Amino acid sequence: MGSLINRGALGALALAAVLAAPFAGADPAAAQQLPLNKATRSALGQEIALTYTVTGIGLPILSANFNISLAKNRYTATSVVKTEGIAGLMLQSRWDTRTEGAVTAAGLRPVAFRADIATSRGRGAVAIAWDGGRYKIRAVPENKPERTAALKKHLTGTMPDPLTAMIATALATTGKPCKGAQRVFDGRRIVELAYKFDKPVVLRGGPHYN
Repeated sequence: MGSLINRGALGALALAAVLAAPFAGADPAAAQQLPLNKATRSALGQEIALTYTVTGIGLPILSANFNISLAKNRYTATSVVKTEGIAGLMLQSRWDTRTEGAVTAAGLRPVAFRADIATSRGRGAVAIAWDGGRYKIRAVPENKPERTAALKKHLTGTMPDPLTAMIATALATTGKPCKGAQRVFDGRRIVELAYKFDKPVVLRGGPHYN
């Protein structure tokens, strides 16, 4: 998808991220914050709503809704991703996520993240709180001891959640969107988000495109 919507400082929100397999050997250098220049920070103060629908043979399969609030010194974002149509009947799934944090010259600094997942196989939830560079993690069901030990070994205090990472990448790379990769933490795994630019899309006559 790449550059889908161009609204103010957000530029092209790189929501076409690819989640790789759990990353066992996270490099702390790859987890650093992406700095925001003065022009980007001065343009903040926006409310952004994005809606995506994935279709197959003309039928809806998946929907995704993102609501992002970017104030001068603080941000919040929520997302709802769920299966639709036949896919929803066969494999009903819904993912609700929310993040919030501070906007600084050094980049976005998350303070809390939560994900609630409901599927045909059951429900689960995970929450992260950042406290002075440390992570406080609550999960249902709980993370297994061996997973917790592996996470503690590789986590750094600057590794963001997936929502924060995508917004930060869009803000910091408005000139050349959808490039690079960033390691993130979702409460259970360290994964790598890889951004790929497809093509620019100019919206004419309304906020929708096919």
